[in-house]
Amino acid sequence: MPAEPSRPAVLLIAGDVSGDVHSAALARTLLAHDPNLTLHALGGKRLREIVAQSPGGQFLADTT
Repeated sequence: MPAEPSRPAVLLIAGDVSGDVHSAALARTLLAHDPNLTLHALGGKRLREIVAQSPGGQFLADTT
């Protein structure tokens, strides 16, 4: 039986509120393009909300 192909994953890192806003916008666009994309992030509340919508995604830490 062939192995399942791995799901693409992206790590987003934002160190301040502005970075959180822009990274969350990017994450929303990426998920709209590919809903199966796995997102991981270090950032603020906006990134946390988007990562929660990503299959298998993990919010690693709050950096704001």
